[in-house]
Amino acid sequence: MNERRNTQKDGLYATWFGQSEQPRIVLVHGSQWQDPDKNFAHQRVLAEQFELALPHRRGYGNSTSAQRTPNFEPDISDMGVLLGEQGAHLIGESYGGWVALLTALRWPKRIKSLTLIEPIAFGLAQDTHPEVRQFVNALKAVFSAANPETPEVFAASFLSVMRGQILAPRPVSDEARHGILAMLSEARTWDVHLEVAALAQAPFPKWVVSGGWHPAFEAICDVLATQIQAQRSIIKGHGHSPQDADAGVPFNAAWHLMSHKSIASLAGAITMK
Repeated sequence: MNERRNTQKDGLYATWFGQSEQPRIVLVHGSQWQDPDKNFAHQRVLAEQFELALPHRRGYGNSTSAQRTPNFEPDISDMGVLLGEQGAHLIGESYGGWVALLTALRWPKRIKSLTLIEPIAFGLAQDTHPEVRQFVNALKAVFSAANPETPEVFAASFLSVMRGQILAPRPVSDEARHGILAMLSEARTWDVHLEVAALAQAPFPKWVVSGGWHPAFEAICDVLATQIQAQRSIIKGHGHSPQDADAGVPFNAAWHLMSHKSIASLAGAITMK
């Protein structure tokens, strides 16, 4: 089940689990400074029934760097390749949730289900929700002041905004430095007013998940779920990565139900909205 294999085609590196004859899930990581292979570790059990594709987005991990454009290429094109002609389930977290959203808008007929975990779709809510606007303004200040030569300063400033407390800079590893540089190369999403209503009529299951830890992400997820007519859930206990709460058990169980269009309320850490 969990036997790993790796591919690298046209500069895009991906890690795979499961068998190729099984239905596919593409799992898209967000902006970070850890090894992308550490993402979705608790979702690898899904390889019992699915083929899992975990790409390293351009610039991260083992994938080659690429110049991203305002229309967020090449991330969308890369995900289209991984979806394949037969289509796949698509799960994206944070910036990866944004990429997954754009991918679904471009190739809706290839999507078997769409799961968006705290996507950074700021433009959907910052004009109507002060908590989102305040959060975006703080992030803009951090990115405007970012210097690639001092990634430890950027990391501390970014985490200070995310956690709501002042953190002092500390040394970063080579792995973290590589990820931070990739993060700084990404196209910004906060001023993009994306039209997502087309997904409301899409026939595939849609699920928007948050961690119940930050009012800005709760507002974004509420607005997005309403606009695309998605099931909405809160899974508490692991902040910006609710898929990792309680070793992934609540998320994985709910995902199975959602992907079969029968998502229901679960006891414990998950609150259905």
